[in-house]
Amino acid sequence: ATLQTQFPTPEDGYLLAFVFKTPGQPGEYALLTTSDGGKTWTQHAFTTPVLLGGTPATIDFLNVKQGWLLNGSALWSTQDGGRTWAEVHALAELEP
Repeated sequence: ATLQTQFPTPEDGYLLAFVFKTPGQPGEYALLTTSDGGKTWTQHAFTTPVLLGGTPATIDFLNVKQGWLLNGSALWSTQDGGRTWAEVHALAELEP
């Protein structure tokens, strides 16, 4: 499994893992959170198609509520600690 951790506070953390459940099948991402400095972790299901296939992803949290996830060329944001995600749509490049 590929792991990435982010701790916006010493107690509150996020772990993004790419896991393979069944040999020979595509893997998927899982988001886990902790509020006790990493002693225990809770897995959260993605409620939107944030992470598809094996596209590399990275997370960055500003605080315990506000974070971003970059998946290939798609950028997603959360305002509730990763419970829900919304795709961030960039403005099209303006032509003179």
